[in-house]
Amino acid sequence: MKQTIKKQDGYTLVWVLGILFVVASLSTALVSLLYFTSKTTQIQHNSQQAYFTAKSAVASVANYIMENSSDSSAIDNIINKTGSGSNSTMGEYTVSVSPESATKLKILATATYDGETSTVAAYLVKQPGSSGIIPTDNVIYVNGTATSGFCCRV
Repeated sequence: MKQTIKKQDGYTLVWVLGILFVVASLSTALVSLLYFTSKTTQIQHNSQQAYFTAKSAVASVANYIMENSSDSSAIDNIINKTGSGSNSTMGEYTVSVSPESATKLKILATATYDGETSTVAAYLVKQPGSSGIIPTDNVIYVNGTATSGFCCRV
């Protein structure tokens, strides 16, 4: 019986080392997968935050233009100008207003949040009068949703 035990002593060490290697390999793969998943999720979150910050900047400027559409000096003060700002929870943004035509303004905002950047553009179109419903009367987001919540004429 003693001879049988002596012959198997080396195999036990090989099995333990083999199992330890497999467990270590699987653990390393799992930790790497979790790290890259976490990093990807963080980048996606930052990208979405930059998009929403840019969209918010465009919406604020569009609301300002619509509320002050009867004051031509207020509108003239923001056309062909660039404004910027920052917020610790929303990131940094730059917004500009430029005329596309006599009846169309383009609002362009670029936002950066934690290294990720997003740009949103919107167009405000002045209605030609009360000739009926025209689909492009208000705001059209180029890379956002078509339902913006804007309701008024410029």
